[in-house]
Amino acid sequence: MIVYSDEFHQSIEELIEILFAKEYFGFEIACQLYAEKICDFVDYNIHKPISRDAPMPFQKFGKNFIVYKANNRTSW
Repeated sequence: MIVYSDEFHQSIEELIEILFAKEYFGFEIACQLYAEKICDFVDYNIHKPISRDAPMPFQKFGKNFIVYKANNRTSW
């Protein structure tokens, strides 16, 4: 089961605001869809073999991590 912290939800909301304010997208809905793609990627891929063990300092946040590559210049 994946449990997203309140900090994660807050970070996603901030991401949406920043993307729109800095005009990375022309419409706020596009920013929301971008953020949803990040969450969807985690939901559908965390249990696949591409997930990796988190480094020890980050294991307080969870035991696995994956990298979402949004495009050639951006990854999460």
